[in-house]
Amino acid sequence: MMLRLARALLVRSAVRDVRTGLLSIAVTGTPPTGGAVLAANHGSWWDAYLIGLFARNVGSDVAVMMGDEQLQRFPFLRLVGAVPPRALRTLVARARAGDWALIFPEGELRAGRGLAALHPGAEWVAERAGVPLVPVAIRVVLRGAAKPEAFIRFGAPVRPEQLRAALASMLDELDRALDAADPAHPLPGYRVVFDAQRFRRDRVGIAGRMLAYLTRPEGFGMRRRGARGRGRA
Repeated sequence: MMLRLARALLVRSAVRDVRTGLLSIAVTGTPPTGGAVLAANHGSWWDAYLIGLFARNVGSDVAVMMGDEQLQRFPFLRLVGAVPPRALRTLVARARAGDWALIFPEGELRAGRGLAALHPGAEWVAERAGVPLVPVAIRVVLRGAAKPEAFIRFGAPVRPEQLRAALASMLDELDRALDAADPAHPLPGYRVVFDAQRFRRDRVGIAGRMLAYLTRPEGFGMRRRGARGRGRA
């Protein structure tokens, strides 16, 4: 009972972090419907949050490989599926049972574009669990709004020897799409699954909206002066 409550509190905290820290999450491609190994690039602190919350929204659960240093700092993350690198067999069991096993084969957080050399853990888990190996491209970027936007692209399952080329190609396509897109509009081909502003790109609060209204040429102050003038005529 206590473990279940702790897990629920952690999930609620993650949802709150996403709501306050991101503008939106948009997804393209077809996510797996059963057990799978997701091999994703790792360019942002948000990556595991994004996949974990999206998995729950589509009725899946996810186990995430996390580095020893991070688990030492945040041991409570084990309650929501984080496992150390030496626990590959735990990921095999979870994927075989129908969950998603999320692995970042670059092995570390890497800012910027490009793809580092990949470690073989994702392929190993997928082969032993007998589940699809699915490349996933993730970007969390500022596109002119006050908060970052997150984009997730699910690829088709690949063979182990195809993973690096497939993931590199997906990242390149996503980056080129972001470079070419109008930041004032959703990215073509992606569906928004979470929007913190309810499809409004910016919200400045009540004080900001009042200030914007009062400083318009037809705003409150000028109308009041105009009304007094009409009363004297």
